[in-house]
Amino acid sequence: KPTHPWKGLMFALAVIPLGVLAWLFLWQYGFIASVVAWGIASGAVWLYQYGSEAEVTRTTMPWLLSIIFLGILAAFLSGIISDLWSGYTTDLGGEQGFLSGEFWTLVWYNITYPDFISHYVPDLLISLAFAASSTKFSKKHLQKKLVCNSNVYLLDKI
Repeated sequence: KPTHPWKGLMFALAVIPLGVLAWLFLWQYGFIASVVAWGIASGAVWLYQYGSEAEVTRTTMPWLLSIIFLGILAAFLSGIISDLWSGYTTDLGGEQGFLSGEFWTLVWYNITYPDFISHYVPDLLISLAFAASSTKFSKKHLQKKLVCNSNVYLLDKI
C-alpha cells in the first residue's frame, strides 16, 4: 500500500490553529492551558497517520516534532497576546484595533522584556512537559505497532 508522508505532514499542520483555539478558550476561563500541549502532540501524530495512511517513520519524526513545537509555541504566544490585549483595552484604554501599530509595539516590547516573560516560564515548562509525555507515549505506542507489524511480516515469510 503506498504511503503519503507529505500529505500526512500537511494534515498534521492543522493541529496548530486547533491548538491555538483550544489554548485561548481554556486560557480565557482560567484553566491551565498547558494540557493543550498534550492534545497538540497527540493530535499531530494522529493526523499524520490519518493523512499519510502510514505510521510515523524516522525520517518524518523530526518534521512532526517541528510541527508539535511550532503548535505549542503559537498557542503559548497567543495566550500572552490575549493577556496583553485584555490589558491594552481595559487598563491602558487602548481604543485602536487589534491590528494597530500601537498594540503590536506593546506586544513586541513585552515579549522582549525579560521580567515580563519570566512570569510565563512556569506555564511554558509545564506545556513542554505535557508535550514530551504525549510524544513519548505516542512513540512507545508506535514502536509496539512496528514490532508487532515486523513479527507478522516475519511470520508471513516462514
